[in-house]
Amino acid sequence: DDGTTGDLTEGSKFLIKYSSVPSQAWDIMDYNWYVSTAVARGTFSAHIVTGLMEETSYYFYIKTADESGIWSPLSNKTTAYSVDGIAPDAVTDLDSSPGAQAERFH
Repeated sequence: DDGTTGDLTEGSKFLIKYSSVPSQAWDIMDYNWYVSTAVARGTFSAHIVTGLMEETSYYFYIKTADESGIWSPLSNKTTAYSVDGIAPDAVTDLDSSPGAQAERFH
């Protein structure tokens, strides 16, 4: 249990924090949540974040703890941008016509 190698077994967890303020430090970030987990090293994990303000940049960090409660170092900061939530209009004027050369697509 050195906090940096191996699988995350039962009792392990992620601590994810995020903020819309780019300079906000880990210790005082606006939002955080713990996710209990047991995953093999290298496993892709995802979590959907809801309730975000539209058209806003968010800055995320994560730490992991093994089953002994030993926390990893702080991750690199990553940035995500929330969209406006409005679906584009349906395409109604799409047309095609034969060109000078026929192309075959695989």
